[in-house]
Amino acid sequence: MIKLPAIFSDNMVLQRRAHVCIWGEADNTEHVEVSIAGQTVTARVRGGCFEVKLNPMEAGGPFILCVRAKDDTVTFENVLVGEVWLAGGQSNMELELQNSDNGKEVVAHTQDDLLRFYYTPKVSYICDELFKAEQESCWQKCEPGATAAWSAVAYYWAVRMRRELDVPIGIVGCNWGGTYAHNWVSRESLLAHEQTAHFVREYEDMVAHQDFDEYLRELEEYREYYKEWVKRVDACYAENPDIEWAKVLEICGENRWPGPSGPRFEYRPCGLYESMIKRIAPYTIKGALYYQGENDENNNEIYDVLLENLIAEWRRLWHNDELAFAIVQLPVHDPDTEKTGHGWGSIRRAQDKICRTIKNTSLTVITDCGNKKNIHPTDKRTVGERLAENTLKDIFGLSGHNGNGAVLSGYELVSRDGKEGILLHFDGVEEGFYRKKYDCEGAAKKEELIKIEALKNGETDGINEKNVSAEYGENESAEYESAPGFEIGTLADDGKLCWYPAQAQVLGSDIFIYNTEAEEPVSARYGNDNYFRPIFLDKEGRPIVPFWI
Repeated sequence: MIKLPAIFSDNMVLQRRAHVCIWGEADNTEHVEVSIAGQTVTARVRGGCFEVKLNPMEAGGPFILCVRAKDDTVTFENVLVGEVWLAGGQSNMELELQNSDNGKEVVAHTQDDLLRFYYTPKVSYICDELFKAEQESCWQKCEPGATAAWSAVAYYWAVRMRRELDVPIGIVGCNWGGTYAHNWVSRESLLAHEQTAHFVREYEDMVAHQDFDEYLRELEEYREYYKEWVKRVDACYAENPDIEWAKVLEICGENRWPGPSGPRFEYRPCGLYESMIKRIAPYTIKGALYYQGENDENNNEIYDVLLENLIAEWRRLWHNDELAFAIVQLPVHDPDTEKTGHGWGSIRRAQDKICRTIKNTSLTVITDCGNKKNIHPTDKRTVGERLAENTLKDIFGLSGHNGNGAVLSGYELVSRDGKEGILLHFDGVEEGFYRKKYDCEGAAKKEELIKIEALKNGETDGINEKNVSAEYGENESAEYESAPGFEIGTLADDGKLCWYPAQAQVLGSDIFIYNTEAEEPVSARYGNDNYFRPIFLDKEGRPIVPFWI
């Protein structure tokens, strides 16, 4: 009898131009034969297991994939060959298409026979429930109503990739809300790093002294409580969408999320690596779309180590040191759980560092897509489309694509109008900067993009004074204005770096920043706060890429 992992099913997509891995179990036979699209490959069965590598194929289909043994044949129909990518991370990758902006209308009209989706079963530990979920899982076709639970970010990414590459696209959803980077890697990889070994040691010490039966009782009690608590919270927001979180807790009771830790805890170290990632690897993929980091806000000082470790671990597991990673940088948000005001900024910096230093990676900037109160912004079209543009540019090397805005290209310490400051030079804004307007909730208004004319030699004729004062207040200057997200640094007497919020003046494709308290400035940064409003954008409405100098 032949048995393949659950990810092999009718309607699946295989990776083009790659040695696709087909593996599984087979009893009472010495060889297994795999055939598709005119090629046949034979593998020896060892210890009841087999693995074959198909010869690379160009995009196409539909094909029939047959796996044959002496007394058994397994057949998969309507198989396509194209691009296969994993959509990983936490809740902003998990957010379903039906719950995104205009989602229900989009779901009702999705139709593309060359776009497919496989959702890795979400079970937090190896058990009969997981095996049953795998038996019921399958590759889904993009048909009206069928895409409701698909990742919204991955869907919009795939639609743009389909249009630009004109090949079949397969998405492997493998994500879970609220997860940490250390949930998605192996125990051995965490223990290999001094900065991450404590995740394993602390957990294993805890469970070593845990009464398992008592843990199960606590878990069941928590699940019942949380189910009813969520209903009360939803009712609160339905009645008053602007209600403060403290008031919600006063009405609904204690927030006990994420529940008791233990062997069935979805957020235990390495747990989802075992029950999700290893259940689908090494199904051949081109790369991973990765949107995660929100829950690691208090691990921000080691997030570069965590992310680098995750990339290395997945590349090892997939036997591909060129496995691509298209990373979504965190947007802006004002979390109650991070008190320094810079945890999310440190995550952004770590993501930026990884994409600058590790090959075959890509960074997509979405600081303008965040929301002060809602950690789950519902505009996922912008995120997915920018992610696709950067994937095409950075991973496929195609010209004419770019999902990011202005990029810092250089800087100078200068004096202007008697002010000591830093002149920042940018690439990607040859036509100058624009300004984005925001509503009172901090959400960007896409339709209000105001041109900022070049300010040369102190001229300000191009500035729209009415719009500037409406956004910044009647007493603020149109020429030198508050610039959220920009900071300028100077050295204190004790040698420590002190940061000050910057005033800014746009000078064509340059921006001059200063603060009168920052005498003899030596450093600058942008995008280091948890929450700020990106106001300077390129003509496409894309924000400046965060930087640290």
